[in-house]
Amino acid sequence: MINIPEQQWLERQWGYLLQCSDASYSPENVAQKIMHVIHQQSPHLSLRDACNQLKMDYQELLQQIRGTHTRKRSVHISTLLNFLSQTTTDISSFLSNELPLHWSNYIESKDVIAIDQGATCIAPWCIFDPCKDQLCDTGTSYKKLKNNRVRRKYSFCPQCGCIYYFDEQGQQKEKDGYIEAFNTFQEEWRQLTPEHWRGSLKHIAFFRTRIISTVDSFVDQTLLNRFQQAVLEHMTLNHIKSWSCWKSESHYLMYRYHITILRLKHNLKKSLGPRLNFTLKRKELKDAVEQIKMRNESITLQNLASRIHISVATLRSWKEGYDLYLEAKRKQVSEVHQARTSELYIQIKRLLSDHQGKTLMIKEVYAHLNVRQSYLIKISPDVTFFISEAVRVHNNQSYHCGNEK
Repeated sequence: MINIPEQQWLERQWGYLLQCSDASYSPENVAQKIMHVIHQQSPHLSLRDACNQLKMDYQELLQQIRGTHTRKRSVHISTLLNFLSQTTTDISSFLSNELPLHWSNYIESKDVIAIDQGATCIAPWCIFDPCKDQLCDTGTSYKKLKNNRVRRKYSFCPQCGCIYYFDEQGQQKEKDGYIEAFNTFQEEWRQLTPEHWRGSLKHIAFFRTRIISTVDSFVDQTLLNRFQQAVLEHMTLNHIKSWSCWKSESHYLMYRYHITILRLKHNLKKSLGPRLNFTLKRKELKDAVEQIKMRNESITLQNLASRIHISVATLRSWKEGYDLYLEAKRKQVSEVHQARTSELYIQIKRLLSDHQGKTLMIKEVYAHLNVRQSYLIKISPDVTFFISEAVRVHNNQSYHCGNEK
């Protein structure tokens, strides 16, 4: 069955081609124009993948562009018209289109092959241009997961912050699920108020500074600069997260996944931070222990680590520091226990004194102390023994006093 609109389109194209004209186009130029249209149709795909999508021979086009065929050849007119029909492009606009200089330089260079065989950013919102931009190697070339799956060649997009890798089948994948979240929730995020957004806090925070325009998305440049400086000083993210300026976790995450911070952290990965001066940190740790004790706070790994600006993991792996923490913790627990025990003895004696001449039941003593006997016998068996003996002596004295009267 004849497709009338298609025949009418073909008639217009042939009508233009058969007009008298002295214009001529080299096979290299035509192939370049075809490749440019392919790139414009699918800017977020590699040229190889975009060509495959349109059933165009990628290698053939590159050879025509560079004139590397043994025999000079050009794109057949039927192939060109079929391609233009797929991309809804008229022959007149195709031939009159002036190619950007950077495109011609790019497509003729050897770099196009190296780049095109590697990863490219495929995020729909990203301004990544494979002609001018390249993904950055993260330094991770191989990773084996707990489920025995393998990931290779991690790369980072400096334009949007996405991280990519290649799976065991050689397929490019996006690491953090941003593209999937974008495809699922973008319409909701654009239309609904923040309290009705769905998706993980991480994904929402990531897109607040990229595609979502709300009052909540306003970035305080002073706070962003402070975050940058903290990262440059190798301050841990957990410590930054503990700052009192954050209104909520989503507020912190909006800055954590800001493109400025992601670029900075990527660049810092390749240069190790300065090694800790453990001699200095030991003095800081001792001072922190004394400060905590003066404030009657509990000595914990988190409390100490935040005060001397290291992570809990670092403190736990630092043998001398961890031993110092354990000793301080043991002493604090012992001191608290002794103080609590002394207070219990005072309360018991005061209760017995207030009930002179009256008999007492042991359960009344525990009720007064607001502690269970089963618990107290575990932590202070001496106190439970004292209670039993003191109540027995007290009741005997009360009994004799009653008989004398």
